[in-house]
Amino acid sequence: MTLPRYAWVTFGIVFALGCSDDHDEHGTEADHQLVGAECSTEKDCELPDDGVTKECLVEFKGGYCGVSACERNEECPAGSACVTYERKTYCFRTCETKDECNVHRGKDTEANCSSSIEFTSGNKEGKVCLPPSGS
Repeated sequence: MTLPRYAWVTFGIVFALGCSDDHDEHGTEADHQLVGAECSTEKDCELPDDGVTKECLVEFKGGYCGVSACERNEECPAGSACVTYERKTYCFRTCETKDECNVHRGKDTEANCSSSIEFTSGNKEGKVCLPPSGS
């Protein structure tokens, strides 16, 4: 039995969508863990049983769910990296595009995907979501 052309096209699309390691229809692991999300209190960054302790970094406009005072990437939630920014260290969400940085952020508090950053360990290249300065 031969399947109609539209059946093969549908199968190909479904197969391709199901094969992504770091993305699904709801974002990356960092998105699931709210890394880089807008916040005003620690509770905004908490997820039940996610095994990751994040802080609401209120020194940034709109807040930023992440970790401060890291030394290496292993201390950071999945999908983020330890970087030095304004003489402090933080776990910031990694990215390829600006859109990735703003999954959980509003228009007034958009973050930028930037390679102008100093990584503390591991891969010394890449981009992270830099939150807007000021509170």
